[in-house]
Amino acid sequence: MSTLKIALLGPPEVHHLNRRLSFCERKALALLAYLATEGGMHKREKLTRLLWPESDMAHGRTMLRATLLRLRQMLEEKTPPDHESHLLITHDALGLDLDSGIDLDLHALEAVCRLIRALPSPEAVQGEVRCALIAQLDRAAALYRGSFLQDFTLRETLDFDNWVGMQQGYCYQCIEQVFDWLSRLQCAAGEIEQAIATVERWRSFDPLNEDVSLRLMQFQFATGNRIAALKTYESYRDVLMKELQAIPSSRMATQAKFIRNASPPPRKKTCEQTGPHPSSARPLLDLPFVGRGAEFSRLMSLYEKASGGQPQVVVIEGEAGIGKSRLAAAFLDWVRAQGADVLEGKAFQASQRLAYQPFLDPLGARLEQEHGLRQWLGDPWLAELSRVLPDLRERYPDLPPTTIDGAFASSRLFEALARLSHALAAQAPLFIFADDIQWTNKATLDVFQYLARSWVEHATPAMLLLSRRSETRDMEPEMSQWLASLRNTISVTRLQLGPLSAQDTLQIVRSLSHGDGAPPSLQGEHAPFQPSSQHVQAPRSSLSPQRFGAWLFAETLGQPFYLRALLQTLLERGVLVPRLIAGSGWVFEPQPSILDAASPDNILPPDVREMIQRRLARLSSPARNLLAAGAVLDHDFTFEELCQIAQLAPQDGLAALDEALQSLLLHESSHRREGRRGVSYHFAHDKIRQVVYAGAGDARRRVFHGRALTVPGHVDVPTAELASHVLANGSAALIANGTQTRLKMPPL
Repeated sequence: MSTLKIALLGPPEVHHLNRRLSFCERKALALLAYLATEGGMHKREKLTRLLWPESDMAHGRTMLRATLLRLRQMLEEKTPPDHESHLLITHDALGLDLDSGIDLDLHALEAVCRLIRALPSPEAVQGEVRCALIAQLDRAAALYRGSFLQDFTLRETLDFDNWVGMQQGYCYQCIEQVFDWLSRLQCAAGEIEQAIATVERWRSFDPLNEDVSLRLMQFQFATGNRIAALKTYESYRDVLMKELQAIPSSRMATQAKFIRNASPPPRKKTCEQTGPHPSSARPLLDLPFVGRGAEFSRLMSLYEKASGGQPQVVVIEGEAGIGKSRLAAAFLDWVRAQGADVLEGKAFQASQRLAYQPFLDPLGARLEQEHGLRQWLGDPWLAELSRVLPDLRERYPDLPPTTIDGAFASSRLFEALARLSHALAAQAPLFIFADDIQWTNKATLDVFQYLARSWVEHATPAMLLLSRRSETRDMEPEMSQWLASLRNTISVTRLQLGPLSAQDTLQIVRSLSHGDGAPPSLQGEHAPFQPSSQHVQAPRSSLSPQRFGAWLFAETLGQPFYLRALLQTLLERGVLVPRLIAGSGWVFEPQPSILDAASPDNILPPDVREMIQRRLARLSSPARNLLAAGAVLDHDFTFEELCQIAQLAPQDGLAALDEALQSLLLHESSHRREGRRGVSYHFAHDKIRQVVYAGAGDARRRVFHGRALTVPGHVDVPTAELASHVLANGSAALIANGTQTRLKMPPL
């Protein structure tokens, strides 16, 4: 246990045996700080010149002995007799025994800095190692209360003051590394709010550092807090003008302009006060970009590397509607604001996959803007490009003929595309985005791999962003092999998107409830309607954001497409009431009747139903029957129960179950029901169960419910569903395991 704790990062503090020491003589504290910081033994003559430069050597040595005596008395007061002395004293030298139970904050900071200098980058640290490193960095950051020996000065000690100044610079370099790594690690771990707090603390120590304020703006914007990001910019601009009579750099001003213009566009259509308005519902809803702060920040850090000559490839993956395109669109806006040359393409599902489609469409549009292509490429290379961009031959009819040999022609074309990418990147960092690459073909993937290899060889400032829909548990073999091969060539990062959290959903609800602070300009038929100065609903006539957010998350489980579609459905049905409020713009007030929906089917948005039906249509007949059996059992059903109700042989049932799991429609349950053996399963989302149940048809549902009556633990659910059939027909004959069972209903 440390008996002497010395804190020099900030105003100096010394604790001995859990008691804070008060130094009447400042040079005693200065001597202790110097010995603790420098370590080792120091000549008395050197210490005399450092602390008493105005005195001759004899008088200086006398004052040093007197100061040393007082320091020794303070450190030995109330110390047990057998306790080892902290001071090392000889005839001509002094030192501090750092192994005698001394805790120095500077040493802890230095130890962490040595650790992170031995690591490649924050993004390379993963798993438990990252969690442990975050905790260690957080402890080191907490030790920093200010600059080294902050507010501590001595009179007429120029050498000591210079030493303090050097230590302050060194300590700030260390803590700067700690704050930098800590914020990036927190961001990579998805702890974006903690990362913001870290950068805000960093900025409090260095308010004139533009990079710190810029990172804070980026983190705040990544969480959807546009107002906080702009306030950070204004605060930095004001302090820069006050302290240095300067203005922010063009880079930071561009970032602020991008954030300012990233607000939702003015909504052109409106409604008067209440009621459903199907024609204007969709334009009214403009949900904020939330829940992707960690991914957005990771993309920003990867772009910084790419623009510095370390090319990157990033693949955004997730199921349909999870928000891949929304994340990519927000990031593309940010990249454009940084001055990058952006090529944005998309692959489409077709009977025959088109070669180079996601790359050539935006490239052709980009080359139309350039009039002097011969300054970038020679005629032989322009001729090769004309094979896939025939417009080039119209612009340059004197181009030589193209290569005829098939294999050689492909390599020449790839090299021409690579040379063109180098020419583009020489003007500004090159950023290529290809959406839905699951629909692209092998030739396109080969082009991307060739470009990646060429970029790495030439340190080209370029980044390739790909989005891939993953609706199966395992990646397609061709795509998996391509990514594995690409990883041997260039840095590849895969970002797997999941659903939004309950907190993210609540943030969306709050943004809808409070508006964006910028009322739209009303035009045309809506011009007569003017904003209200206050909400017009009666007290407690709408749900609180907390209750509505909790209900919305329970219905959608944070799936962004489901969430947006459900909000649009509620708006069209008049239970999410839009109002135009002066000073707030459009706000949306959920009515209590939302919670009174008689059946979930009544509020299942058509878009969601159609998307799920498309996924189900790709399944085999046994797999659809197996899912219908699961829909009847509702949740937590076993393989044996599914086969029993769907009447599938074990081998057929296994194939059907594998198909459902591979399609991510069923998941294994993480818990087991009491008294049951084996793994149980549940639907990936309750909306899938609803669509499967509705699509099973009345006859199949009646038969499956009858069979479900024999399944222990699942009687209650099917009986409730079965009651509607019984009430409709008076009685129901159900076939269960080959025997006839009759349910007799009590008289009404």
